[in-house]
Amino acid sequence: MQERELNWKPDQAVELSVLGNGARTGPARIRELSGKCMRVAASLPAEIGAAVRLDFDGQMLLGEVLNTEPEGFWMEIHHMLLDTAGLTWQKQGCSAEPCPPKHNGCCGFPRSSWN
Repeated sequence: MQERELNWKPDQAVELSVLGNGARTGPARIRELSGKCMRVAASLPAEIGAAVRLDFDGQMLLGEVLNTEPEGFWMEIHHMLLDTAGLTWQKQGCSAEPCPPKHNGCCGFPRSSWN
């Protein structure tokens, strides 16, 4: 069995989605990884407790903002999908119209499943 690990490098460019009411997307960079926590540099505002999604190099991370700093934030990783090739829902969002509140703005994963 092949061992799977998160593949990233310092200053890795990613697509950031801040999920929930008023969901928005924009560019960001991974600055640091420590255990299940990741430091992200981003110009998009994110509040403590916000659900966030990072997409890069065929990988997807879902997590929660732990604390903010002037250049971005620290997030705790709750879910990792290390090979998104072949997924049709990745960029389509939630298929429900309107998106149910439990989906946190069309991320496709109920927040209750993060624990």
